[in-house]
This record gives sequence, C-alpha cells and structure tokens, in this order.
Amino acid sequence: MFCDFCGYKRHRAKLCAKGQAMNISIGSRSSWLVGVAIFLILGATSQGTVAPTGENRKPPKVTVLRGTIAHAPSKGVTLILNKDRQAAVAGDDGSFSFSVQLQEPTYAELEFDFRNKDTLGVFLLPGQPLTLNCDASDIFGTARFTGKAAAENEAFARLQIIYSRIDYDRLFRSSPDEFLLSLHRHEEELKSDLAQSSSRVPLDAGFLRFEGERIKYFGALLRVMRLGLSGDWKEYASQLDFNDSTLLSIDTYSRFLSRYTKAKAFERAASDPVLKTSINQVTEARYAVAIETYKNPVVRNAQLHEILLNQFAEGDDGPFGCKGIESLMSRFDRDCTDPALRADIDKRYRECLANRNAPVIRPYKTVGSTSLDAHIFPVAGAGPGAKNPAFLFFHGGGWAAGMPEWGYGVCRRLAAKGIVGISFEYRLRWPHGTTPVESVADAKSAVRWTRLHAAELGIDPERIVVAGFSAGGHLAAATAIIPGYDEPGEDTSVSSVPAAMVLSSAAVDVAVEPWFSECLAGRGDARALSPAQHVRSGLPPAIVFHGIKDGLEGFAKAEAFCNNMRAAGNRCELIPFKGGHFREPADWAVEEERTDEFLQSLGFLKQK
Repeated sequence: MFCDFCGYKRHRAKLCAKGQAMNISIGSRSSWLVGVAIFLILGATSQGTVAPTGENRKPPKVTVLRGTIAHAPSKGVTLILNKDRQAAVAGDDGSFSFSVQLQEPTYAELEFDFRNKDTLGVFLLPGQPLTLNCDASDIFGTARFTGKAAAENEAFARLQIIYSRIDYDRLFRSSPDEFLLSLHRHEEELKSDLAQSSSRVPLDAGFLRFEGERIKYFGALLRVMRLGLSGDWKEYASQLDFNDSTLLSIDTYSRFLSRYTKAKAFERAASDPVLKTSINQVTEARYAVAIETYKNPVVRNAQLHEILLNQFAEGDDGPFGCKGIESLMSRFDRDCTDPALRADIDKRYRECLANRNAPVIRPYKTVGSTSLDAHIFPVAGAGPGAKNPAFLFFHGGGWAAGMPEWGYGVCRRLAAKGIVGISFEYRLRWPHGTTPVESVADAKSAVRWTRLHAAELGIDPERIVVAGFSAGGHLAAATAIIPGYDEPGEDTSVSSVPAAMVLSSAAVDVAVEPWFSECLAGRGDARALSPAQHVRSGLPPAIVFHGIKDGLEGFAKAEAFCNNMRAAGNRCELIPFKGGHFREPADWAVEEERTDEFLQSLGFLKQK
C-alpha cells in the first residue's frame, strides 16, 4: 500500500506494528511521535491522475493491466484506483488481469492478498497495456514490466524500495540537526535514483514531474512533523507552492498541506483568545488558517473537506464527533464550492448525529466555555434510588482524538446485565488544545460526578468500575492510582478512586514516552502521571487485557504493572492475547467473557 510520507505502503505490519489499525491510535508508544509518523506513512492511498482535470480532458481509453505472480500462497489480487477497488482471483499459474478506462496517465495500486498484503504502486498510460511479472517472495525486488510504461514502473518500484528502507524510527528519534542531515541524504538518494532511471531511458514527463514533486513534499512533510515551523522555516517555505491544484493527487503534497495547516493552527489557537472559547478550538483554528492560506479554490475545497472529515472519520487526527460544530458546518456549506465534497460532509454529519444515540446525554463538567458530556446507559426499569453498579468508560485516541460514542457497545451490553454504563467525553489535544493533565482531571471529575449523582442515576457509589482502552486505560488507572491532578476548585473530599479497574491495551507506563511528553507540552511530569510508577498497597482490583505483540503499549509494561500490583498485595489479573494493540473479533468475545467473570467475582454482576 502507498504511504503518506512517500506515497508507497510496503510491508505495513513490518514498518508499523504500531499503527496497525490505528484507526485512532498512532504508532509505537515507545515513541509515539515516531508512531504518528509511521502511521502517516502507511495510512492512506495515493492514486490519481498526473494531469489536472478540466474541460479539455481527452476521451477515456481502455487500459489493460495483467500479470503473473509466481509462488503466491493465495490468489486474491485487488486493483485500487481513485479509491475504487476491483478484485480478481489469479489463475492456477498466478495470472490476473484488470481492465480500466483512463483519460490521463494515472497511478494505481495492486494489493496482493497474502503475507502482509503488500501493495505495489503502478503507473498506467491510457490505452497502453501493462504486464507485470513478479515472485511472491519479493514483489518489489522481482517486479519486471513490459509495455510502453515499463521503464516508468521499474523506476517506480525502485523508488518504493528506497522509501520503505528508510529507518523512520531512527530518523524521528535523532536530534534536529541530525534529522535535517539524514533527511537531506534520503532526498538526495531518491533524486539520484530517479535521475539514473531517466538517464537510462527517456521517461514520461508527467511521471518525472510527479515523482520529483513527491520527493520534494516528502521532505517538507517530514520536516513539519519533526520540527514544526521552527528554525529557518520561512526561508525553506519560500520554495514550496501552497496553491497548486495539479499537485493534489500527490499524497505527500496533500499531507504536507494538512500538517502545515495543523502546525499553523496550534500557533493560532495558543494566541487567539476568541478561539479559546470554542469546544473545537484547534479545528476552528485549522479552518481559519485554511481560509487564509489556500486561495486556489480547488486546494481550499480539498483542505476544508479534510478538516471537516477529521470530525467524523478515523484517520490521522480524528474523529472528534459532531458535537458543537453547527456553525462550522454552516461555514463549510458557504465556503466549499464543490457540491460533491459538501454532500459527503453532510452525509457524514447526519450519520454522526444518528449514532450519537445514548439514552441520556448530559453535561458532567464545565470548564470555561467547554461543556463535557456523560453518555449514560441506564439499567432498564431501575429508577432513582436503585443501587446498581456503574461502569465508567474512557475511550482511546492518544489523549488527542476520539469520542465517547466508541464506548457505546460495552456500556449498552453491561446495562442489559444490570450495570449502569457511562461513556465520558474528556478534553483532548487536537480538538481542545489541552494536555493529558486536563484529561486526567476530567477522568477524576467523572468519578466524582458519578458519586455525587449516584442516587438519581440509580448507582451504588461504592461499586463504581472504571475502564478504558489505550489512552483511556491510562485515564482509568489514573483515577485510582495517580495522586493529585484534580480539577482546581473541585471538592476533593468526594473520592475519585473507583472500586475496580478494567484496563484494555492500556498505557499504564508513560514515564518515558516521547509522544506523551509532547502532549504534555511542559504542563506536567510524565513520571508523576504514570500509573506504573505509583503502584502501592491498597489499590482497587484490576483486570488487564493486553496483546503480546502490542507495538503501541509494550506487553512487558503491562506485565510489569500487574506483577508490581500483586507484589504490593493488590489483585491484578493479566489476560494476554496473541495479537497486538487491537483485538480480533474472537479476542473481543474472550475479553467480554473475562470482564464479566471479573465483575461477578466482585459481586457486581450476577452469576449466569
């Protein structure tokens, strides 16, 4: 698959054990910033025409792409073109064939349904057949092409190999000076390889321009992600074009624009007092930056669409949900001149509203102009005064993204079994411009609010269970373990300590974690906010679910946490899974069963 840095996704699982689904969560928690980078590399496709669209486009021509894969363990092959997927089954000899209609030279992807679903990018010319022969053991290294675009595709395959061999983890861990030197070497290697390919045989002019620009904005994207807009950014940016709509089909260009917009938005949100009153202040800031920066209507439409898309779709930054964006939606309808993009966002907005369907949604906390909601799933037939246990859920998303709707499934399931389920909204880095310090304070406030309103919610205040996934697991553990970090002015005589913890792929040890420290932005001490560093006797019982191949939250951290809990005289059950950070369906079923058994052992859930 293509990658967002370079345009090519290769060996997704190998390069990014971290961003595996990272539908939300992003990268190796041993270096969360690196994980964000690697997820962006591996996160999205880059297909599209080399030439811009317009009224004078040529009539479409049929282009046939065929090939043979030797020694393939399975026969599925998929052609991905402009996000459309066309599947085929290879013959017994490994042969496959696709037919598409093209108006302009176009990039597409071939996804092979074996091993890590390696995906090879291909360059297609309208009306010109292309044949690929390769071996499943090394698709990129053995790829050989015939056809008018054979030279371009062999050059393309070599570039994909170079991009995939870059040690992004090491690159992002290096000092700023070392980073710039290493990045320059990588850029020069890519340029040199492209020049050598062109010197051997003349290459399509559109292909050469496309790949040259991809390399250029590959460097710009990595630079913004690693260094922001610091140093000699203004001088560097003078060689970049922020309003060339013909470059939008280059994924590194579109991703660079997105990251640049976000970097400018953080600067703006930090200094604009009006934005600080918004519950979606970073999103609002990004929108304002996009309006100011992108004068080309096609580029502006694309950036505005992406900003709104982040509210609803799992990806680099989001989702954040549809709360409080009515004004933003109205402005998008006014400012975006592309009817198709407006229709897409409107559809997603309506779906988001429809999915925000907890039986009760009410505010539990207000900080300034920001109101935070509790999404409540009461026990059927249990009115005020009932004494049911409560299950408080905190979603994942790296203290930066996510929404309470992600907790609806577990809350609804437990409510049907006699436990009040509540999924809590809390402040996040990207929509609210806050840090994990505020997230922890919100989680503690959620427990206190539940205790204070236990009677009206039909809850036993002594039987409150906290739970969370990933970063949400960190917050759940923090309510029980981390001293201090309460909301200023809150009544701390009301305990924020729960009766039990259910932690899933939880970030229990954030003491040495670059992404967590970056999110803190100097607002707190990572060790002081790390549950693993505060284990002591007298803590609530816990059950911890963790994948032994978790590349986001290392299994060793979860294992050490539980061992230390038990050594201190606390109950801690560690349930390992064979996979990584995210569960397979069968594993989720096991997690549900073991959670129920844990709650039954505490007397919070009736025996079957």
